[in-house]
Amino acid sequence: MKKIYFLLKLTLLLCGFTALAQPKYFIFEEKGKLGLVDLQGKTVLAPTFNSIKEKQPYIIVCSKTKGCWVYNENLQPILKGTYNSIRFGCEGQFIVEKNEKYGVVSEKGTIILPLKYSFINSNKNGYTVKLNGKVGLFNLEGKEIIPISYRWIYTDKIDDNIPIVAELNGKEGYINTKNEWVIPPTYRDAFAFRQGLAKVMEVRDYIYINLKGEPVIQDFDADVIEPSDNTYIVGVRKKCKYMVYDLNGNLLDTYDLLRKNLSGNAIFAVKKGGKWGYIDGYGKVIIPLEYEEVGNFSEGLAAVRKDGKWGYINLKNEVVIPIEFTNRGVGSFKNGVAEYYDDRGIGLINLKGEIIAEPKYNSIEYINGNIAIVLFDDYYYLYDFVKEKKLKRLEEIKIEATDIAIAPDCD
Repeated sequence: MKKIYFLLKLTLLLCGFTALAQPKYFIFEEKGKLGLVDLQGKTVLAPTFNSIKEKQPYIIVCSKTKGCWVYNENLQPILKGTYNSIRFGCEGQFIVEKNEKYGVVSEKGTIILPLKYSFINSNKNGYTVKLNGKVGLFNLEGKEIIPISYRWIYTDKIDDNIPIVAELNGKEGYINTKNEWVIPPTYRDAFAFRQGLAKVMEVRDYIYINLKGEPVIQDFDADVIEPSDNTYIVGVRKKCKYMVYDLNGNLLDTYDLLRKNLSGNAIFAVKKGGKWGYIDGYGKVIIPLEYEEVGNFSEGLAAVRKDGKWGYINLKNEVVIPIEFTNRGVGSFKNGVAEYYDDRGIGLINLKGEIIAEPKYNSIEYINGNIAIVLFDDYYYLYDFVKEKKLKRLEEIKIEATDIAIAPDCD
């Protein structure tokens, strides 16, 4: 019997963000070995491997007898069987291991860091490495940025203008790329600087500090929105309310609920006085708070509910798909298709609001064309929903994470 595993569409990229792409292949298991099939269920890589990992455009496969290989998206081998394990490094590079020693190589096999380290982890443009119990920092070319001399080092990316987290004698602070302390190691916990702010813990509570080490935002229970490349605000929860601050610590507004966005765009759903709307990455209201419920913006559209009915709006608050769905709800668009729900089950609609799959499924995850992954009698299948044909039975599926609204415990 073959077992098939859906390659996870939402991948955490340690070395930068790329657009979500449609999956080309699925992992299947046969007699304890893994291989790949395409969208039609045709075997494209024979089941001879013990593990398969994918981050487009690369696929890493490992065999206990043949070692680990790297294939490109056309299933052509670019690294062959030299290492015991391989992980994704920064773009076009791989963290490799042999005999419990780690290094970094390029997709062409060029050695970036030799096989001598006990640990290597990547950031957006470099590597944290460990040797003889101490940690240092190297760039993409393998050049030493911070000597191997600290208990721990971390940064999102190597930049002369961004301090680096460093731990010394059990306390954490920040150094620059010249290996000079710019914020002394006095914290129990410290996180990477983003947009000039970093979250740190002094005794029990977390606060946000600026590049001078000065407190900017403090006295909060949890943070919901963190600064990022396209987000210039901080959203925190304080005593059952959600506060949105600018990067200077000025309070912009207070909300009853604030939805954490996991899609990568800087559009956040907020609720006040029983109505939902949206703010942007600067905290500005871009969609008035006038809806009973809202979904996540995806592919330029968001599901909204008004007077008990659902439809879709764009970023100008224009109704693109009429607010006339009386069903139980609708989902976010992915590759031009969204789920919708009624008492019969779950179906699919296109960007025109037309039904392309009737709502008769317990679970349906759109993939591409006429292909979806559908649940039948507790089993997932690769399924052609136009021909209503089961292509392959699936044992396991990983579905994308969705945005959530975190409700405070105010009882």
